[in-house]
Amino acid sequence: MLEPQTTPAETASAVPDRPTFRQGILTRLRRWVYGVGGGFVGLYALLIVVLMANETALVYPAPTFDSARWPSTPDDVEEMEVLLENGWRVHGWYLVRPGADRVVLFCHGNAEDVPGTLRGIGRRLSEQLHANVLIFDYPGYGKSEGTPFEDECIESGNVALTWLCLRENLLPSDIIVYGRSLGGGIAVALVQRHGARALILDRTFDAITNPGAARYPWAPVQLLMRNRYPSSERIAECTAPVFVSHFEQDDVIPLWSARRLFEAATNASQREFLAMPGGDHLAPLPDTYWVQLREFLRRVESTAGQSELFGREQGM
Repeated sequence: MLEPQTTPAETASAVPDRPTFRQGILTRLRRWVYGVGGGFVGLYALLIVVLMANETALVYPAPTFDSARWPSTPDDVEEMEVLLENGWRVHGWYLVRPGADRVVLFCHGNAEDVPGTLRGIGRRLSEQLHANVLIFDYPGYGKSEGTPFEDECIESGNVALTWLCLRENLLPSDIIVYGRSLGGGIAVALVQRHGARALILDRTFDAITNPGAARYPWAPVQLLMRNRYPSSERIAECTAPVFVSHFEQDDVIPLWSARRLFEAATNASQREFLAMPGGDHLAPLPDTYWVQLREFLRRVESTAGQSELFGREQGM
């Protein structure tokens, strides 16, 4: 018996379609792109997780503390020890200058501690402003206990200010609050809450998230950062005189960040901005800085004296 014959067309239609060479290349290319893209997304996510996990170390790189090597208290320095509400001890040194004209609360930078600050700007500040100076450490710094975070650092400044007011029988409005770098965020928060004779800010920021975003432009710093220090928002509520200084080519905190902070101080009774040449964030302050700062404080104190006299005359 003869088998039925098939036509060439029927034979062709019975064979499954096979991918062409070009289609195979495109398929492999798509798989490669998806694999590389997935790997990139995974790596990016890992970097974000690492960045978030290390935020405390990045924001608060405290000097290593060694009790055996901690220097003895200088003869002209008084120890301060107070407690936060959670029981953490806050430690500081109070540099007492005979016949001082001013009292200063100093909030140091994120990589500094009490002894280092005293050896550096602390003594010079006391000499240049003829002032007593209290320097305190944030939680996790020096002899202060705990772990640093925005609220706890501000609260450590709050208890240090309270100690200083009691020690000198003064009001917060009688005390100059000085903040350098990270300490500027703490100083602004204290003055927003309590007021001050003057608020002095050196090489600090409008919000710590902005320099952070500039340093890590590939990361969503503004969304993820937990320590924020919104100083420009806080300083807008401050009425104390404000003096802001910054190096023009600062290599850590851009000049524009300091200018934003200064421009936000719209309610300050007096304010002044000093741009200094140079770009080293940790460089010593030039002599011209001290000249201008003293002149600013003389104007502030002269105005305050006139206001007090006017008030007494009005009450007569």
